[in-house]
Formats: sequence, structure tokens, C-alpha cells
Amino acid sequence: MKKLRLIRSKREPLRSILVRKSKDLLGLERVKKEAISSLYSKDGRRIIFIHNPKVAGSSLKDLIKVKGQTHALAREVCNKRAWKKHYIISAIRHPFKRFVSSYKYHILSDYNGGMIDNYGKEFKELNAIEYFDLIKNHKRNSSSNFDFIMYPSKSKPFPDLILRYEDISGWDNILHENIDGLQGKLPHKNKSKSMLDSDDEIKHFFDISRIKNINLFNSLIDELNKFYKDDTIFGYKKVEKI
Repeated sequence: MKKLRLIRSKREPLRSILVRKSKDLLGLERVKKEAISSLYSKDGRRIIFIHNPKVAGSSLKDLIKVKGQTHALAREVCNKRAWKKHYIISAIRHPFKRFVSSYKYHILSDYNGGMIDNYGKEFKELNAIEYFDLIKNHKRNSSSNFDFIMYPSKSKPFPDLILRYEDISGWDNILHENIDGLQGKLPHKNKSKSMLDSDDEIKHFFDISRIKNINLFNSLIDELNKFYKDDTIFGYKKVEKI
């Protein structure tokens, strides 16, 4: 099995860490500016977007005017003071479909971004098992919906508005009802080619996974079900093996 060596690692600057920790200790509001809507609000509260990967996040950012790259867990985006004060929006999707979409985007598309900078061109040669073994250590790319959008707060553990990718056709109405003065409609950027449902979808993934052994592929399905088990809280069911 292919194991890639990390070539480059991007770390948070020391000054940024000190500023973040000092604000938290002093009880001051802290929010990543890249996650804040530059134009819209909800009842006078700022709109903060938690960008869960492979859930139409780029399209949502365009519509609600969030301009920065915000692939960060909710607890990394803001501190508890800001979390409770402002209006938080995020989106979720069946974890299996998120993983497949991520695999297709990183490995099978013309993607040439940060993961290749970190691991080299061999990254594009990974099969689905090797990709999962690597990506599961990158929380901002692989965390469950639950881990990504959950906040350690008893009074407000989840965002104010959670959109389900499965209901994306109704997002425009939901967003216009919940964001003051929102203009425009949801574009659809970075859209993966749609896959079939149920058994045909699993078989399609096997075909593109670069895994030749069905038993190994089914072992991957078992690992994915275990890794994303917390997402059953949103009603997402485990995936059946071939």
C-alpha cells in the first residue's frame, strides 16, 4: 500500500496563536474574518459560515458574501462568545457521498492544490483505501458532519441554521427566509457529476476506486461506516457493502 511522506506542512503563526488565546482568556469575541458575511445579517446578528467540505460550500459563500477560505471546524472558526452571539450557518451531507465527492475532486479531477504541495504528485495516484488512510488524519478534509459543525456549548451545540445537501433545491427559499435582505440565487460551483442511488452508487464507487479486490473494497466501506458513525445523529444510515 502506498504511503506518502509529508513534504510541506503549514502551521499557524505563533503571533496568531497568542492573539487567539489571549482573546479567549479575556472573554473577548474572536471570529475568523474569512468566515463572516461582508454584507448580510440576521436580526442584527452577524452571519458566520462554517464551511463543511464537499457540501456546496463555495456556492453558499458566493450567495451570502463570505469571501475567504473557511475550511475549519466550528470550534476553530470562533470562540464561544461569538458562537452564541451571532447567527451561524452550515450544511451537511451523507458522509459516504462527501467522501466519494472528496476522492473524485482530489484524485480524479484536475485538482492541483495544497494536498499536492504537501505530498507531491504521487498523491494523485492513490486508490480509495490509500486516500482514506491519508485524509482521515486531516480533520479539515475528513471530519464527520457532526465533528465539523458541532460546538462544545450546552446551550447552543449546533449552528442556528443547518442545511441538508439532499434538500439543496429548497435552499434558496430557506436562506431568503432566514437572512435579512438576501439577494440572488444559489449558484452551483465545483459540482461533481451526479451518481446513482443505493446499490448502483456503491458499484460506481468500486469502479472508480482503483481497488481491484471486492473484499478490500468492502473493508473500506466498513472503515467509513465506523469513522462517520456520529453522523447517524442526523439520520444518515450506514452504507451497505457490495
